[in-house]
Amino acid sequence: RLVPMDKGARVEPALAESPPLRVGVVFASNQAPGFHSVVAGVFDYFANQERPFQLIGFTAGLEGLVKDYMVPIDKEMVDQYRNLGGQDILCQFSRPSSLAFKDHLKAATTTIAKQQLDGLIVVGNLESQVDAAFITEACAAAQLPTRVVGTPVSIHCNFPFVQQTVGHDTICRTLSSFIGNVGRMAATARNKWIFVRVVGDA
Repeated sequence: RLVPMDKGARVEPALAESPPLRVGVVFASNQAPGFHSVVAGVFDYFANQERPFQLIGFTAGLEGLVKDYMVPIDKEMVDQYRNLGGQDILCQFSRPSSLAFKDHLKAATTTIAKQQLDGLIVVGNLESQVDAAFITEACAAAQLPTRVVGTPVSIHCNFPFVQQTVGHDTICRTLSSFIGNVGRMAATARNKWIFVRVVGDA
């Protein structure tokens, strides 16, 4: 059930005795604000549902999905990284990998089948959501019941049909603060030129 029950309501026996819902999370792109918040939101949502669940994370990005590097995510871990920047909860520090070859995609579906995932959440930029689409098609071809969900987290607000990505507002406010500080410094010095180049596509 997706709608929370009223307090004191009876839990349906069939739902309470169902096998745990298994959902995987993978960070599939560069650093941006909001990765840990996505994990915390997913965990809190399932924690408020009646059906038991297991949330697992794939470390080292898509490489972890390909090579089955997984770690269970519990409340203690979520609370440790809640609202913090970075991708430390899943140890994604290097340049993100991608599913560049068919062997990678086949290995990813093998991992999904091995872990018996009911759902997979791919968190990242626009390029990573292309990988999510490929994973969806591969799961359908392999007749896996896994639902793949893409979550737009990026400093670039360049997703079609998405008003704003997770992390874009934070990076805009941060850069605006930096530019304001530089502007005050320039107004005080009056003897130097300062050029500011801002990253981002949109």
